[in-house]
Amino acid sequence: MKTLTIALKEDTYEEGQAYARQNRISLDRLLRKLLEETLRKAPVGSSCEKFFAAADRAGGCSDGRKWHREDLYRV
Repeated sequence: MKTLTIALKEDTYEEGQAYARQNRISLDRLLRKLLEETLRKAPVGSSCEKFFAAADRAGGCSDGRKWHREDLYRV
């Protein structure tokens, strides 16, 4: 097993610790589990990963509007 050192913002670290404590696991185990699940669900280069990267770059905003299924069919 490899050891990894990461830098986190103080509030992110504290929130992560609190979440891990609530779920009765260590922050180390939580991060390992999240990384493993992410890699299993979306292999590097997968179309899913490419879609989410494109969506992140798009920077869209709903301005608080709620969307409904019917809205998808309006052109």
